[in-house]
Amino acid sequence: PRRPLPRRPARARRVLLIEDSVHFQNLVRLLVQRHFPDVQLHVAHDGITGMALYGQIQPDVLLVDILLPDIDGAALITTLRTHEQFARCKLLVVTSLDAAEREAYAFALGGARVIHKPQLVQELPEALGELLGRQAA
Repeated sequence: PRRPLPRRPARARRVLLIEDSVHFQNLVRLLVQRHFPDVQLHVAHDGITGMALYGQIQPDVLLVDILLPDIDGAALITTLRTHEQFARCKLLVVTSLDAAEREAYAFALGGARVIHKPQLVQELPEALGELLGRQAA
């Protein structure tokens, strides 16, 4: 009798964080490891590196800061939205800007969920869980 072919394991979910602050990189890394231990987190410290890494890993979720040193997050998002593969990626924006300061970037954010950095610990696990389609651990 023929044996069934072994099932290939599902590809690990990938999250790309584009954030220049080492403090917030470490905080996001800690939250992802704690709540989503099977998710691969990739980190870019600037927008140019982030765009290159985006093309290489094709993340399930893009987590991006608005204020980056080389290219602002809004321009980065606008650029990535022109790529076909971006249609499969979910977007989550993190920023230290308050709601009034974010107004100037509303066109680029296009309805994406925004987390204010002071609420990151409280809001990221739930928001990321929704985008990944499961509950945080």
